[in-house]
Amino acid sequence: RVQDRWLEMLLAERGLRPASLAAYRADLEALTAFLAPLPPADASAQQLQLFIQSQQHIRPSSLARRIASLRSFYK
Repeated sequence: RVQDRWLEMLLAERGLRPASLAAYRADLEALTAFLAPLPPADASAQQLQLFIQSQQHIRPSSLARRIASLRSFYK
C-alpha cells in the first residue's frame, strides 16, 4: 500500500521517533476513514479541504501536525 511505503520512508529518511510515527499513521488513518471507500491517494483537493475543516475539534497543534502529515504524504 502507498500508505505503508510512506510510513516506511518517514522512518528510514527522517528517523521519526515511534510516537511521531504513530501520530502520522493516525493522521493518515483519520483521512482514510473520512474518504472511505476512496483511497487517500485518489483524493481531490476539495476532499482534502473538507477533511481539514472537519478536524476543527482537535487541538491546534495536532491540527498543524495533521496538515504537515498530509502535505508530506501528497508530495
